[in-house]
Amino acid sequence: MKQRHPSKTQSADSENDRLSVVRETIIPVLLNGLVGLIVVAGLWITVVPPESPGRQVQLALGSLLVLGLCIRTRYPRMAALWTGIVTAIGWSLGMTEDPFLATGLCLYVAAERFGTRLFPRWLIVLATAVGTSLLLVSAEGAEARVRGIILGAVIIGAAWVLGIRTQRMRYETERNARAQERLRLARDVHDVLSHTLGGIGVRAGVVAHVKSSTTDDLRSALQGIESDARDALGQLQVLMRQERSETADDSPRELFRN
Repeated sequence: MKQRHPSKTQSADSENDRLSVVRETIIPVLLNGLVGLIVVAGLWITVVPPESPGRQVQLALGSLLVLGLCIRTRYPRMAALWTGIVTAIGWSLGMTEDPFLATGLCLYVAAERFGTRLFPRWLIVLATAVGTSLLLVSAEGAEARVRGIILGAVIIGAAWVLGIRTQRMRYETERNARAQERLRLARDVHDVLSHTLGGIGVRAGVVAHVKSSTTDDLRSALQGIESDARDALGQLQVLMRQERSETADDSPRELFRN
């Protein structure tokens, strides 16, 4: 049997590490940055900013928005807060028509990973604040601002709810898969016990019905029965350890609080 050279093994491991970094870090950052550029190009650059502070500030805020989206995969909660603040500043300065779309994209990931409530308190407060602001904003000449407020609230709320729904669906899928695995383990236990007990029964029956059996024959039969029992016990212990580890992984999470 050929043994792999240590240098080749280390080279393969380092290559796998590089591929993992590219797949899990670099590619998501590039994709999120591309999404950020699309948002800025469509909802920021197309807006003519006021002469003061001007296009330079608008571009700076857009760059900060793209930077916030770049960390969405690794730090979704920080990214949601970051993009929310940048978008709010852009709205206050009249430099964007982004209805907090970038913030919604970050909130979706945050809800999918860390959310526990379908309708958390902050979402209820947001809905209340939006309703109050609509009552206070004058309808004359404020149609665009009212539409922006409503659309932004809808996007943020929908992103959170969709993230929680996705999390729950994934959890249900994993739980069903574990249930199927436990069923398979139960069948394996049944097969092990059936095979072992059947073999023991055959050995014992042969010894009991053969009257000419010597002491050596009895000892050999008992040793075979002991060996079968030990093998079966070892297999059952392996199956039970596997079952306990999977049961521990299947501990309930607080996913279904509303």
